[in-house]
Amino acid sequence: MIIEEKRKSLRTDWDTAYITEYLERLLLQDNVLPTLDVVFMQEGNLRIRALDSNGKIDELMQGPNPHYPGDRNIHNDRAQLQIHYIQCQMGGVDTIKTTALAIYIPNQPEFNLSFIVRGGE
Repeated sequence: MIIEEKRKSLRTDWDTAYITEYLERLLLQDNVLPTLDVVFMQEGNLRIRALDSNGKIDELMQGPNPHYPGDRNIHNDRAQLQIHYIQCQMGGVDTIKTTALAIYIPNQPEFNLSFIVRGGE
């Protein structure tokens, strides 16, 4: 499964166990997960992004412009996983290359987290 392979190869600040369980339950529950769109942003090419003083990506998402609605608005209210390949820069100098993930979950019952993933104990 492409999502599982990608997830294993990435370092992320996501709650990995929570996200993994959520995606697994979507796969098992009424076969909802296959409706998840996986989008390689910028056609899989690197995007240059500045790092802030704490070493975090300053602005991951590309905003809207006259020819593009912006990364946050391309989902058409469908579940979507965006994979961003990033060339980080600090002070205009290339530092590291990394991958960032963004997920959009529509406000639809089949994606409701409170029913899909167990609560903390």
